[in-house]
Amino acid sequence: MKPLIPLLVGSLLLAGTSANTRCRFPGAPAHSTVEFSDPSLNVGTVGTYLCEPGFELLGPSRRICTPQGTWTPEGIPFCVLNVAAGKAPMQCPGWYVNLLEPYMVQLVRLDFGKPCCGKNKPATVVVRVGNNRPDLATNPICNRFTGTLEEGEEGTNDHLNNPTINF
Repeated sequence: MKPLIPLLVGSLLLAGTSANTRCRFPGAPAHSTVEFSDPSLNVGTVGTYLCEPGFELLGPSRRICTPQGTWTPEGIPFCVLNVAAGKAPMQCPGWYVNLLEPYMVQLVRLDFGKPCCGKNKPATVVVRVGNNRPDLATNPICNRFTGTLEEGEEGTNDHLNNPTINF
């Protein structure tokens, strides 16, 4: 009977600690607010990210506090200003967008309206950021993606200071 008592006490202690687990503030990107389903940030709390007017959310809009005291999915989203909106894409020999004025590029998002290359056939997309025209190939590569591109699918890749490229 003695061996069962320490085991039972140990189980009670473990159950008691998980009930008190909380998450810390998960962080919020610039130009955003985060609203919580439980202001105490207990396990199961949902954090919902919203961007200020004029900014777009890139990344998960909701994160959940786990029993380990961490937030899932990892990493906070970005609230970004779309500086390419309304600017005409051009093709020569690849696609490019002239932003018409200099910007410090921190994030690049590519939206594909249709799937590419047939079912389950890989494509390669190379993203370059720079000012060199007409020889766009001299601009530095900030990311390269090889894989399938499906309509509405989102994938992320790190480049520069860990920004996101959505395919």
